[in-house]
Amino acid sequence: MTPSPFLYGNRATTLNIVALPGSLRIKSYNHAALKAATSLAPDGLTIKIVDYLDIPLYNGGL
Repeated sequence: MTPSPFLYGNRATTLNIVALPGSLRIKSYNHAALKAATSLAPDGLTIKIVDYLDIPLYNGGL
């Protein structure tokens, strides 16, 4: 399926969004909401969910 373009000014473009879930939990509501948004996105809009589970995060409080 070819995404239909959005108009940006007077030219057509497709929109690409990178989404980061706000929680690292496996069954996070944030991640579920992003999955729903991905499946409900209109043509011409692409949402890529980036999981950062394997990236070691800095925690200065430890």
